Amino acid sequence: MSGTELKATIPAADLAAAGTGNVKVVNPGPGSASNVAYFQVVNPLKAVSFNLQNWIDGGSVATAGLAVGDFNGDGKVDIAATDRHGQLNGKDLLTFPGNGDGTFGSPIYSSYLFEGAFIAADLNNDGKLDLALLDNSRFAVDVYLGAGDGTFALKGEYPFSGEGYGIVAGDFNGDGNLDLAITTAGLEVLLGNGDGSFQNPVSNAGGGTGPMVTGDFNGDGKLDLVLATGVPEEVSIVIGNGDGSFQAPVIYPMSAAVNSLVAADFNGDGKLDLAVGYNSAGCPQCKSHIVSILLGNGDGTFRAHVDYPVNGTSDAMVAGDFNGDGKLDLCVPAASSLLLGNGNGTFQAPLDFNSATIGTAGLATGDFNNDGLLDIASADLYYGVFVALGAPSPVAHLSKTKVVFPTQLVGTTSAKVKVTLSNTGSAPLDVFSVYSTGDFAQTNNCPASLLAGSGCAINITFKPADIGTRTGVITISDNNGNDNKSQQQISLTGTGTVVSLSPSKLTFPPQTVGTTSGPQKVTLTNHSLSAVGINGIAISGPDKGDFAQANTCGNVVQARSTCTISVTFKPTAVGARTATVNVNDTGGGSPQHISLAGTGQ
Repeated sequence: MSGTELKATIPAADLAAAGTGNVKVVNPGPGSASNVAYFQVVNPLKAVSFNLQNWIDGGSVATAGLAVGDFNGDGKVDIAATDRHGQLNGKDLLTFPGNGDGTFGSPIYSSYLFEGAFIAADLNNDGKLDLALLDNSRFAVDVYLGAGDGTFALKGEYPFSGEGYGIVAGDFNGDGNLDLAITTAGLEVLLGNGDGSFQNPVSNAGGGTGPMVTGDFNGDGKLDLVLATGVPEEVSIVIGNGDGSFQAPVIYPMSAAVNSLVAADFNGDGKLDLAVGYNSAGCPQCKSHIVSILLGNGDGTFRAHVDYPVNGTSDAMVAGDFNGDGKLDLCVPAASSLLLGNGNGTFQAPLDFNSATIGTAGLATGDFNNDGLLDIASADLYYGVFVALGAPSPVAHLSKTKVVFPTQLVGTTSAKVKVTLSNTGSAPLDVFSVYSTGDFAQTNNCPASLLAGSGCAINITFKPADIGTRTGVITISDNNGNDNKSQQQISLTGTGTVVSLSPSKLTFPPQTVGTTSGPQKVTLTNHSLSAVGINGIAISGPDKGDFAQANTCGNVVQARSTCTISVTFKPTAVGARTATVNVNDTGGGSPQHISLAGTGQ
């Protein structure tokens, strides 16, 4: 053990089965306990998803926030939430005790004064989680001390100036007691006395109207803050002095209106990085379907942000190792996107999952069913609290998403084009149906359930019913990302024609420069029941002057008739000579081509 590192031995028996250990560090004597850290025991997965379940009647609770922790001391993860309307039992602060299997017991009620953002932390150093809520009806922090049985009692109201937007807890003056930082028009710090009470707020430069995170961003052992400034497209960092005060903010421009912040070490260099999420509400022109990553330099500065796409607004997100590979990932539930981390600060393309009703009034993660995979709890302003359980996920991958067929005679069937459907995920991919549209057909050997790491073949053919461009699609319905409404598609294009050229390639034997070969003939056939117009037959290409053509086609080739194109070769130089005969007609797929090759000697 040192001042920066604490080592512990883990018995082999604790690693024998999948699960999650909840670990916190408590300083002996006067001092506070750390936040809980989750240590997952699980085999790494290539892909995970989330199975959504609403375990509170959506018509009863309209939540304004939530927090996750072991509030009743039974070693299982619980959820605390605030009810905006106080409709349950006339009380507004609720604790839902976790059963350890992903379900929760009946709520435990505690009254409170005002709904708002809140955090869970041990504010009086008794080893039990407490709550601090922003009460903007009184411009105060309401502190509720936990009894360790899931209930809370009001300790006191501690005023601050103006409306509060964000709140975080940390030991900002290094005395071993947790303090509170609040964003208002400025930045206010309430130093903790260690018994759950707080001193009068001290104002600092900065402030904002959005989220805030804390961490040691410059490696000096003193907590700093990063916050959304209230200017839509920027965040600021304020360096802590270690005495509860902070330096002047340093601004970083962002891509859109900032609505969520996460601090974590995404590239494994021991320095805190930032993830920034956005919300386009009231800013239709804002680019919000992204998350931004700012890698920390370890000195309190950050590199320029790199943006990663998600499926919608990223106004709430959480970080965690969701697939158990030891690398931090990002989950954006409102956008149904999971970005798996590569461990170097970059992220893979988003995996989709079904989370249509997950809200963003509050967001937290924990292993609620003790299977080693992180789950998500989410608060919705109107419909209550939702839990999404992490689970192995299938991932559908197509070797091609677009197939273009060569020009094909109307009424005839093309050669097969093979597309492979692979399951690159971690759970079986259920294939519900495969069907085609247009002038295209498919056969496949896909089973009803495609095992992880396996694939199946979809063979596609083209039989045009008419001339010209023909389009269609292959649609595969499956449970990609555990979404039973998922569809993968292959776009299909081909061209129908009634004109054929036989042969379509002429190769002349070596010919003396300046002399003319004998003619080689190509038959043009009109396979239709109508006449085909001939708009021109000409030679193009790098050596077009070395070839000549004559034909019997005229301006029209009658139904079910043929004509002849005769080509001669007269090389102008030694070596390989090439050109192309182009036939422009009204039979579809025009121009048709005859490739020409010869050698001058």
